[in-house]
Amino acid sequence: MTPRPSRSRLLARLARVRLVLVSFALASFALINVADGAAPGVSVNQNALQQLAGPQKPEAAPIPHPKPAPNPPRLPLQRRIALPLPPPPAPTPPQSTAPGAPPPVANPATAHPPTPAIIPTLALDFARHSATLSASTIAKIRQFATQKTITTRRITIAATAVGTAQHPSRAYRLAFARGHAVRDSLIKAGIPLTRIIVQSQMLPPGHQASDQRAILTLTP
Repeated sequence: MTPRPSRSRLLARLARVRLVLVSFALASFALINVADGAAPGVSVNQNALQQLAGPQKPEAAPIPHPKPAPNPPRLPLQRRIALPLPPPPAPTPPQSTAPGAPPPVANPATAHPPTPAIIPTLALDFARHSATLSASTIAKIRQFATQKTITTRRITIAATAVGTAQHPSRAYRLAFARGHAVRDSLIKAGIPLTRIIVQSQMLPPGHQASDQRAILTLTP
């Protein structure tokens, strides 16, 4: 069996046959005009030829190119405004003292208090034939007990009294009473009993009344 031609081949053959027929028609028309004495010019209708030749493929439409985007408008440059600097602080005038004026006094709250001097020995006087402590004597004992070094040392109390050979025991009892009165005052001021030593001594007759006293001494 002979294979059938494809549709595209049939259309091509038909187009060729049409062209041959058109050419033949045009040649016959030209011969007729020459025989009639007409001008040899021949006009060809292009539209008729295109219709006889068959439908042509439409031309591809041109692809539209996108228009370039317009450039954004340029903004004006912003200038920085320089702010004025604050004025410098006014210099502090030096403090000058007028002639004859007293010098400035330091603030007593910030001044360091003077360091109290250490009292190594304290003598306390008693009235004749008395072992009573006066208010001023008690104040001296409390000041003596507030020293810093007193907490690491011992206190020796040497109490004396003037006596006679006929009645020596009276002088011992008076010296003993004076020493213990000072000891009791030290204990009330915060001194431990174990750091206090009391010594009683009788003085021979002839001593002045100022010798009837109690002497406090700091010992290691």
